[in-house]
Amino acid sequence: EAPQRKRSKSEDLDGQSSKRRRFEGEEYEAELKVKITAGDDLNQKLQKVIQRMFEEKLSALQCADFDKAIADLKTRVEKIECKKHENVLHSIQAKITRLTKRFGAAKEDLKRRPEDCVNSETYTVRERSAGTVRQMLESKRSVGETTSANLQISTAGKTLIHTCLTI
Repeated sequence: EAPQRKRSKSEDLDGQSSKRRRFEGEEYEAELKVKITAGDDLNQKLQKVIQRMFEEKLSALQCADFDKAIADLKTRVEKIECKKHENVLHSIQAKITRLTKRFGAAKEDLKRRPEDCVNSETYTVRERSAGTVRQMLESKRSVGETTSANLQISTAGKTLIHTCLTI
């Protein structure tokens, strides 16, 4: 049979040195880390761990700076695009107003042209009635011809009168 072990109280061990050391909280964790890493190349391992930590911190800082720079660039681009869009919008609006003015003027010209044509026809009729009988006969003959001849007669009334008088 195996002999039973005797338990010792902590009071009994204070005076004696025990094989196991007693640690509290952080001291125990620190001692464990030292035991785990306590190998032949402890310095190299520590340097690698520290280097990795620095690289991670540096990459995190670089990422943060990069993100901040990208955000700044995005806001600058948005402002530039807004200004460009505003300039384009203003130029398009100016072009639209110019075109509406031109179309309005063209519509007014179209409305005036029929009135001018009516006025010019009455003027040519008065001019014809003021002429000689021969001119009236010639004008009646020309009415039977094409409309282009009518326009030529109405615009060139003076030349017709002159040619009729010379014959």
